[in-house]
Amino acid sequence: MSDSRGEVIEPCPGWHRLTGQPWEEHRGHGWLNAVHPDDRESTKTDPPRVSGLEIAARYRASATSAEIGGDWYDCFVRPDGSTVLTIGDVAGHDLAAAVTMSQLRNMLRGLAVDRQEPPGDILRRMNVATELLNGEGTATCILAHLEGPDSGVWSLHYSVAGHPPPLLVTHEGEARFLEGAVNPLLGAGYDMSRSSSVAVLPARSTLLLYTDGLVEVPGEHLDLGLERLRRGSASLAREPLDDFCDRLLQLPTVYRDDVAMIAVRLPGI
Repeated sequence: MSDSRGEVIEPCPGWHRLTGQPWEEHRGHGWLNAVHPDDRESTKTDPPRVSGLEIAARYRASATSAEIGGDWYDCFVRPDGSTVLTIGDVAGHDLAAAVTMSQLRNMLRGLAVDRQEPPGDILRRMNVATELLNGEGTATCILAHLEGPDSGVWSLHYSVAGHPPPLLVTHEGEARFLEGAVNPLLGAGYDMSRSSSVAVLPARSTLLLYTDGLVEVPGEHLDLGLERLRRGSASLAREPLDDFCDRLLQLPTVYRDDVAMIAVRLPGI
């Protein structure tokens, strides 16, 4: 990028602070919208307004890292009226991870609206593209379609690619992980088939998708973090959805890593 005199200018103020390298070394990457992690929350898209549903999303950068992470979430409505929810995390914590994150997020959007098929089939196509375009890079992901209400029933069609499982919290305060459709992460298995599962979601329940920064503590078994999240979410079952998300971000393990989350609350019957 150059000014009227033909001199190279830095398109993102603070680029050297962000990457530790001069802008000139990164001109070939095509990444012109990089931001410091403290400002990345403002770059996330707001969830759509969907009749009958409450949807809230959060992104919180790590307090211990000055580098960009690869966490993302997304939510949009397909032409058939179903609501698509995605959450993902690209391996790495640098500029390359952020670039790959943006590419995968946009690619998944296109594949999800391209045709009506189970989430596992979409992730299979996504994985083929990931391996061809990103070489040895890997990422975890959940793709889910929320459909309803047929006779008052909402159903979640979902597939998990190496990612922590979705969490379902009932209005009564019971919380459980949805443990179906477990598949390898993106970047492994090439064109292998991927499974999908369907879960019926009770009225007034809350569905939570999140990245591992919400549960993972170095040196601690992941099951401990998952159980901490399950108990904490159950105790917040009747809180307003925004408060539900904000309170989860106050768990003692948060801020060690980037955290992305998206939560959906269903209406009553």
